[in-house]
Amino acid sequence: AAAISRVLALSDVLLESFGNASTVNNHNSSRFGKYLAVDVASNALAGGSFSTYLLETTRLVRRATGERNFHGLYMLCAGAAKHKRAALRLRAAKEHFYTLVSSSDKQREAAAPPDAPTRIERRFDALEDALSQLRGVRAVSVWRVVAAILHLGDIRFRGGGDDQSTGAGDQSAIADDADDDEPAAVSAADAPALAAAAELLGLSDD
Repeated sequence: AAAISRVLALSDVLLESFGNASTVNNHNSSRFGKYLAVDVASNALAGGSFSTYLLETTRLVRRATGERNFHGLYMLCAGAAKHKRAALRLRAAKEHFYTLVSSSDKQREAAAPPDAPTRIERRFDALEDALSQLRGVRAVSVWRVVAAILHLGDIRFRGGGDDQSTGAGDQSAIADDADDDEPAAVSAADAPALAAAAELLGLSDD
């Protein structure tokens, strides 16, 4: 029963890290629905399982003014050891588009309460511990995917024959007036972000 309780507690860490986010009204708002089924035998825990649904996946790429992305993205940018962030080519959260809070100072303060470095490091360590308990899952693989998503969010595209850059700047993919006969291309300034994402996912950036 003690082992089952520990696993369920670790599951809560995972669900909160990748399913909760700061909003203007709640610093730890659950952005998903979950159902926990618990099996009891002889008045003791015999098993349990989570069923998640209605995850607000759109928050990853688009958020309401003054709100933040899922906690796990900020934990990785600020809580991981320096050498881990370097290996993932990550910068501070405020330097990646998907973790940037673009709002007034008042809204920014409401949505992004300051986390002491030691506190966010402890939260990251707890998340890594939870990930290590998952069978067949390596924490480094999870972080490579998360980091790749952050890099993909920094990529802007310019339409064929048009130098206008869109994408990370206004969350649109291709300029409306782009030439349909020519494929969109990644802006030269954002080629490093594309290369980083491709490398982390084991893909070619061509």
